[in-house]
Amino acid sequence: MKIFSHRRIILYAACDIIFIDLALVLGVALWFTGTLPGAGGIIRVIPDEAWLWLLYMCLIAPVLAVAVLAAFRLYNNLWHYAGIDEMMKIFIASTCIMLLLFAIDFVFLQNVHVIPKRSFVMAGIIQAFLCAATRLGDRAIRRFLVTVGHMMTRKTNCKRVMIVGAGYTGYNLARDMQHSRVRERIPVLFVDDDETFPHRCKGRLPRPRQKIPATPVPKLPDQRK
Repeated sequence: MKIFSHRRIILYAACDIIFIDLALVLGVALWFTGTLPGAGGIIRVIPDEAWLWLLYMCLIAPVLAVAVLAAFRLYNNLWHYAGIDEMMKIFIASTCIMLLLFAIDFVFLQNVHVIPKRSFVMAGIIQAFLCAATRLGDRAIRRFLVTVGHMMTRKTNCKRVMIVGAGYTGYNLARDMQHSRVRERIPVLFVDDDETFPHRCKGRLPRPRQKIPATPVPKLPDQRK
């Protein structure tokens, strides 16, 4: 597990290094092709000074980007459960990276070539998008494949589960599992220590309860095959 985790961190860091340099190159290229607002819509040749500026910046930006992303703990999150909070962290981290790069450019690289602020803004947008795609791309692909699999058979990638408690909550949970459009879990057994509970599950649901000692409980799903 540790080896896998370290490999994933190295992969994330390598992608971030490549993507921050790619974002800077695209930001400058979009300015000189006249795509960005204020560029006049005129395609111009990128001067040698701009290439020299890119060389300096592409050496500085990867170190700065990895340090900022690590400070925001974007290398040790459980991205399988990522949500809106992680997306906000990526956006804020990308903004901080571009602000720091702009400050470095303003202090140290103004005598090399003047790059407009719009290029930094576009580079920040590209870098944030690529960073999010790196973290969530494999998750989105797996989800897409599961969805396609459910179009063919509803049992694709399903896990057999045991529900503890055969009351109304357990019944509603099993009903939601069975009627979900994308079924990830199939209820196979209820376990309840109340033999007199009157509620009965209907339809295709398994038996609502079973008086079971604590020790054999982990073996019950295998007995229901």
